[in-house]
Amino acid sequence: ALARDGVAVVDDWGFGDAALDALARDAEESLRGPPSAFLSVTSGGAVATARRRLPAVEDFLARNATLRAAVESYLGADAALDGYKVTRLATRGEDEGAYIAGLWHHDRVGRRLKLFVYLHDVDCDDGHPTLVARGTHRLRYYRTDSFAASRFEDAYVRGAYDVVAACGRRGGGFLFDTHAVHKGTPEGARDRTTVIAEFHSAAKCPALEAL
Repeated sequence: ALARDGVAVVDDWGFGDAALDALARDAEESLRGPPSAFLSVTSGGAVATARRRLPAVEDFLARNATLRAAVESYLGADAALDGYKVTRLATRGEDEGAYIAGLWHHDRVGRRLKLFVYLHDVDCDDGHPTLVARGTHRLRYYRTDSFAASRFEDAYVRGAYDVVAACGRRGGGFLFDTHAVHKGTPEGARDRTTVIAEFHSAAKCPALEAL
């Protein structure tokens, strides 16, 4: 599904209830407090991102052989975990200017996988699901160095592609190629808290850090 569509929705990553409870507590704690080197708040306060160690996540990423095989099959044998974070999306309105990821876009980094873990149920309408235009991970883009050129009109994307809404139960999530055209959903009445891990080909990591 990942190779065909650019996105694979997963019903259950296999954490188990106890690990999920601990992870949710650690994530909530990491999102408290004023902005710091470990906690950033962007998009007019709509998005909070924390970067702290989460043992349950590290254990999951280390022991999940199925996930590792999928990532290596997609990116190559040198695929590497390039960090993880906790992100809460709490925007209530429809102001795309305040939440720039609410525009259809690709991430301008070539092939990269992001893994999302839902720390609670994510409603398909009110839970700020991520939307992915199926099959667009196979496109080649022009002027990927230009921010504006990486954004696309909603009517065009919905008219040209089947859209996958990534939503589901606590403990599930999805894995997708950020080279695909995708968007966050600024509309919604329920906050969304997720753990997000990134995977690159290892040779890209030093180049990205240098930039």
